[in-house]
Order: sequence, then structure tokens, then C-alpha cells
Amino acid sequence: ATIDMIDPTKPHPTQLLGVDLVVWRDGEGKWNVFEDKCPHRLAPLSEGRVEADGTLLCAYHAWRFDGDGKCTSMPQASTKSEEERIKANVRSCAFTRPTMEAQGLVWAWGEGGKEAELEARMTPPLLVPEIEGVGKSGRAPGGGFRNHWQMRDLPYGWTAFFENAIDPAHAVVSHHTLVGSRYDDPAGFQCVVERPMTGAGGFRCALDPAVPPFNTIGKYDAETSYDFQPPALLKIDWRHEGGRFLTSHYCVPTRPGWCRHYVATVAQRNPEAGNAIRLHRWFKLNLFTLTSPGWLTHVLGPTFLHQDMVLLHQQEKIIAQGRGQDIAQQWKDQVFTPSTADKMTLFFYKWFEKNGPIEWAPGMDQMPPIERDASKLFDTYEMHTKYCTHCQGALRNTEIATAVTAAVAGVKFFWVGASVVFTAALLGSGGEAGSLDVFDLARAVEPSAYGDLFSAVSLAITAVFLNGFA
Repeated sequence: ATIDMIDPTKPHPTQLLGVDLVVWRDGEGKWNVFEDKCPHRLAPLSEGRVEADGTLLCAYHAWRFDGDGKCTSMPQASTKSEEERIKANVRSCAFTRPTMEAQGLVWAWGEGGKEAELEARMTPPLLVPEIEGVGKSGRAPGGGFRNHWQMRDLPYGWTAFFENAIDPAHAVVSHHTLVGSRYDDPAGFQCVVERPMTGAGGFRCALDPAVPPFNTIGKYDAETSYDFQPPALLKIDWRHEGGRFLTSHYCVPTRPGWCRHYVATVAQRNPEAGNAIRLHRWFKLNLFTLTSPGWLTHVLGPTFLHQDMVLLHQQEKIIAQGRGQDIAQQWKDQVFTPSTADKMTLFFYKWFEKNGPIEWAPGMDQMPPIERDASKLFDTYEMHTKYCTHCQGALRNTEIATAVTAAVAGVKFFWVGASVVFTAALLGSGGEAGSLDVFDLARAVEPSAYGDLFSAVSLAITAVFLNGFA
């Protein structure tokens, strides 16, 4: 979870490896992750409340839990001693997961229990050193700047995400007009191994040359490397004499056929190299996300993701053919990858074949069918807005602005109509019935009424636009 996006006064449901979890902040300001079930009758704790005393209350029978998962209140007990006896029983505790906070994110271990606690303590988190030390201002070490975390649920799986994200050749084709041209920019390149593949370390490759969108064809003055660090991180490292952009993608497998994506970019400038970097296409593409408010970045970010969303959603189901756990073998048996541009994708599936498959919760390993209703795949509210306080605030303000604009437009339309009726009545009272001419009426209407009519139409159009935007 992204800390500055979620409301700390409420519990939030999420999933990891097919298990339902709840994320919440206790009275000490610490974020916690529990399995989303009360130990009493397994009701979802995400439907409960974070109380004023900093405990998580189950909405079914009002059992309360502290940040360590211990039951602190069981109001159905007949006596205080009975309550204390029940609370002392380990079965009254919530099912906790090892949890930590770092770099603006809440991290949870994939399992619970005492062994999981020990493993979590011994395993360093997969952090991005360049982000370390970034404050709310976005300032990063070394004169850098970091944009807001973006987060979205995606209707395709963990493997489909990395196969796509680690493939530079698709960018200018699938994301035509946003990052390049599908007709002019595709080009061949070699993948140069910078860090050999290992099970724990993944691999790192550089593009030779760094083709569009990282450069312009014929002018290769910037370098780009892809750094896959399992199990969840891909860093795209763009380097130019005038600066550096490091884009860090985290991808979390939530359930089969779905994942949750987090991304942030750190920019570093070299003032001594002048302003040539400002004219570079990759600088221009990243400048918007680095300078826009969080809610605007979140609103427009899906435009990029939507461009190949249907492709990826269907592709993995076509490859899996109902055998989701064998997707590495299925992919190898069916695809045709003759070009060096596919090398990093081949590396990824070779790594996954040796280190996979994903260990889903029991009974949760089946790939869902293809969703043919594209509107469900593009539902930004369900996949992002309902989790994000930035966008909820922007949506609320937009809805208020829509209502106010529509109301003012209605008042102005009424005023214009009343002016016309009043003028017509005055003209009618001074002449014979039926002799009123529409052109006479138009000339007689106060000139200010035409200004009000123009304002009313403009406001109505604005209200329609805002409604569509919301």
C-alpha cells in the first residue's frame, strides 16, 4: 500500500498471493497488515472500524485488536475474568503478517506465523537507494527530485506485467502517440548483459543502442538499462550527460490474472552539462509526471496503461490455456521470438522457469477467463480511485464544481427565459394580439440577456465536461 494515498482512519482490503488482507494504522501511528478475517467467526476485518483508541474493531461482534493482533476487548464475556481468560487464548488473536514501512510504502510478508517473523527480519526489503531520504517535498539526495507514487490494480498477472515492462520494443508501438510512433520509431537493438542472471539477483541488461523512446533514431546520446530484481522490482535507468531518470516499478501478484503496480521516478540533473537535456524526448516525456500534482498524474497515468491493457489481459489467457501454473512452459512452447529485441523477455521467462511458479493460496491458482467487456478493464475508480485519497478529493471537488456549474447555468437559463417572456408581455400589451414579430422581440430584449444566454450555454457545456471528467 502507498502510505500517502490511503486513509489512515479506515481499514483497507487488499490481496497478496490470493489471500485477502487488511491494511490499517493503529494508535501508535504504525501500519499493520492482518489476514482479512476475524478469529471469532472469520468476518472480514476490512468491514470494521479503526477506533479512537487506535484498535481495529470487527463490525460483526465488536471484538477489538491492537497492532500486534492481540484481542483487547471481547464485549460478549459475562465477567471481566472470563474476558481476560478468552483474550489470553492465542486463538483470540488476529492473523498478523510481518509488516514494515519504507520509502512511502507499506510492506507485508507473504506468510504469517513465528517462522515468517524470523524470515522477514533476516530478509532486507527490496528498496530503491535513490529514493531513500525523499521527503514530502519530493526532494531526493544528490539534488534529485521524485514524483508521487502511482498505484493501480491491473487486470493481468505478475508474469504478463514483467514480460511487458521489460520489453522496450513494444513501447513505441503499443503506446503510439504518447511515447513515439508505431510507424517511424521501431528499430533493432542488442541486449548487453551488465549483471548475469541469478535466482536471487535477477539480471540487468543495457540496450545497444538505446532506441526510441529513449533516444531519437540516429541520435543516440543517452544510455538505458533494465534492471530486474526479483521478486517484485524493475528499474529502468536512463542516463544522459545532463542528468538521469530512474523509474522504479514494483509489481505485486494479488490474485491469478491480476496484479498491483506501483511506480515512481527519480530525476537527477547535472547543471554543469547545460540545458541540452531539456530538448531530449525522454526528458519531455517524464517532465509532466515530475511537475504535476499527484491527483492529476493519477488521472492521466491510466491513459498510458490503457493502451495495451486489453492486449495483455487477453494474451496471458491465450498462452495459459487454463494452465496458469505452467505459464512459463506454455510461453516457451508457443511463442516465436527470433529477434534480439526479445532477449530480455527470454531472460525473464528463463528466470521464472527456474524460480517459479507463484505460490498462490490453496485453491487460488486458476487463471480467470478473458473479460470481453472492456469497460470493466478500464474502470479506473475500482482499480485506483477508491484506494486513493488524492483522487477521492479531486473527484469530490469535481462533483461539487459540476453541481454548482449546472445550478448556475440553470439559473441563468431561467433568467434569460423570464426576460424574454417579460419583454414579450410588454410588447403584447402595447399592440394588437397576434401582431408580435419574433424579430421585434429579439430587438426589444435587453442586450444583457444575450450575454447571460452565452454564459448559461458555456456553463452548461462546462458542467457536461466536468461530469464526463469525473
